[in-house]
Amino acid sequence: MVEVLSSEAEVEARVQLSTLDGTLFDTMSQNLTLTADSTQQLQFSLVSLPYGYSVVHVELIGELGSPNSTQSLSLNRTIHHLQPIEISLAAEGQVLLNGLTATGDLTGNVSIHDGDYLQTEVAIINDGDFSWAGYLTSSLLSNGIYDNQTSSLVAVAPLSSTIVQVNSTVALYEGSAVLVLELNNSGDGNPSDEVRQISFVVSPPPLPLLSLSVELLTPDALAGEVLTWDLNISNTGSLDFNGVLVCTFGTQSLFDAQIQVPLESSIMESLVSTSRPDLLTCSVSGMRMNNNSIASLSLAHDVESAAFESAGSSTPALLNGPWHKGDLAVFSMLIRNHGELSGTVALVCESNGIIYTSNGLMLDINAAGEVTVEVPLSLEGQQLVNWSLSSSDGSIDSGLNGTLLVPVAVQQTLTPKITSVTWDAELGIQFSWSLEMSEGIDRPVRIRLGYTDSGLESYPLDYTVTLSPGLSTGIHTLGLVNAERVSIRAYRS
Repeated sequence: MVEVLSSEAEVEARVQLSTLDGTLFDTMSQNLTLTADSTQQLQFSLVSLPYGYSVVHVELIGELGSPNSTQSLSLNRTIHHLQPIEISLAAEGQVLLNGLTATGDLTGNVSIHDGDYLQTEVAIINDGDFSWAGYLTSSLLSNGIYDNQTSSLVAVAPLSSTIVQVNSTVALYEGSAVLVLELNNSGDGNPSDEVRQISFVVSPPPLPLLSLSVELLTPDALAGEVLTWDLNISNTGSLDFNGVLVCTFGTQSLFDAQIQVPLESSIMESLVSTSRPDLLTCSVSGMRMNNNSIASLSLAHDVESAAFESAGSSTPALLNGPWHKGDLAVFSMLIRNHGELSGTVALVCESNGIIYTSNGLMLDINAAGEVTVEVPLSLEGQQLVNWSLSSSDGSIDSGLNGTLLVPVAVQQTLTPKITSVTWDAELGIQFSWSLEMSEGIDRPVRIRLGYTDSGLESYPLDYTVTLSPGLSTGIHTLGLVNAERVSIRAYRS
């Protein structure tokens, strides 16, 4: 406080503490006499602040002057009293217990059953204003078998919570089970909320009991003709089945989708392909089933047909290399028909989820031919390509499929430039140009040389030439034309 009027003054300094919404919770004051032209500092000790934000209001009362622009008779400050570390586990009723299959998938059941593994989800709560890091230990007891685990280091930010999952390494048994969760000593002075003991009941396992059976409806179909089966899936278990049915005929996918088979019921799926020697395989998955389930079946189909083998290398040849991003890799393979009938074969490649198929190649008995397919290369480095042979009316010898890695260099670039422009009365407009192609292979390049007049582009010279990496230059004479600017455009073919 400063006395600025050269006169002694009686003053009261009052301090009020309130919440952010204005609720007053403490008041302090001091009375003092300021001598003329004196300066005095006041100090108040704030010892009863609650945790969180508070507002401090300071006001002078008494013999006061009028403050100028740099002076004040009152002030407000907002202060933050930090909450110390306060760590706890979520209450018992907020701890989630889920059943897992032996492969770590959620069972999807509301309750936990015999044979399930236990997944525990518990929140570690930090009500303080300082971050915390520590460990969670889990001790599971089921049928006299203990499963003790310690989590990796868990960090919890101030005023937040972190969910920790613990998956048991032993299966649960029907009956009572006990789970104890405990944090290492947080140092907050209250360890009682850092331990949770949970008792729960493991129910008997309700499971679907599935049986798959198939009937061939077209036993007399010749090679290449339509082949049809009826697949029956019945459920005689104690739980609805909701999972995935997958059926293949050789490498051809006939069915891959979600199915539902309610209790004590069955469903029928029609499977259609073309007649050829191959193996029909069907299986269901996606949830736990009774061990007595017939969850898969295989049925061989035999018919006189074409049969395809490699007529050279057992893997496709890669052509047009070396390759750069944006190129097309050509896969080529020689195939021979050693079967009993003529038939059609194709080369199928898959990369980045996209399938590329060659034209079908018709081969007579003992004839050979080449199948080729182009695959775009969009990834620098190594691009993975899965390949296989496919036929709608013949069998494919085993081993004629696999994966190839195509080395893909960075994309070659073209950099066109106009290096100079001249004009004379006889030749008109001439300009010098250059075109630089980055390191790589020789390529066909379309070059267009021309000019722009009134916003319209004109290219009198438009040709394609094979360029090598490096710098190409030239001079082009436009002649006596009206032009605002000259231009060069270049495109990779």
